[in-house]
Amino acid sequence: MAEVMPEKRIRFKSLSERLNEVDVNVSRNLEFVRVQDDENGAEDNDLEGSHFAELARSWAQRNRTEDFAECMAELRPLSQSLPMIVFNLGAIVDVLLRHVVKEGSMAAEPILMLLGALARDVRMELTPHFQRIFVVLTQLVDVAGRIGEQDTELTEQIFQCLAYLLKYLARYVAQDLPAYLAQYLVLLRHPKAHIRHFAGE
Repeated sequence: MAEVMPEKRIRFKSLSERLNEVDVNVSRNLEFVRVQDDENGAEDNDLEGSHFAELARSWAQRNRTEDFAECMAELRPLSQSLPMIVFNLGAIVDVLLRHVVKEGSMAAEPILMLLGALARDVRMELTPHFQRIFVVLTQLVDVAGRIGEQDTELTEQIFQCLAYLLKYLARYVAQDLPAYLAQYLVLLRHPKAHIRHFAGE
């Protein structure tokens, strides 16, 4: 009797297979936690409620890495309420951008999600910071796509963050569309086809 070889349980995916699985559409993403006012589930519409603060608390429970703990230690005093977030917006953006570009950071996903939540909370107030954020995101795209180190998860997270930013800032971006399109051409003309494809989405 011939022995039957057991079926392989683990199969490594190629880069093209992983890139095909990337989804940058944020319309179906349920990541944002609704800020609730009471036990009946009514949404909090007052000035104290903040999607940014709620998402930060949620991620603090899920991501216990030193990278994220350091970021949260700097963010907590600046983001206790929505008025504080608006007042400290420049400092909050600085902290997020400084921590997201750390080499080998284990906190990239929550920080990128926090940038999207920040856009949801402050909307128009974030537009003066959009260029800085966009420059850092395009640098991260290049880091995620280094030859031999392609990080499809980071690429997906970057484009989801960018999608959230554009979703919540669309009205303000449309007012100065030529300037934003000129910036965005960096991604639309990227040498890698998958980056151009994600930018087009």
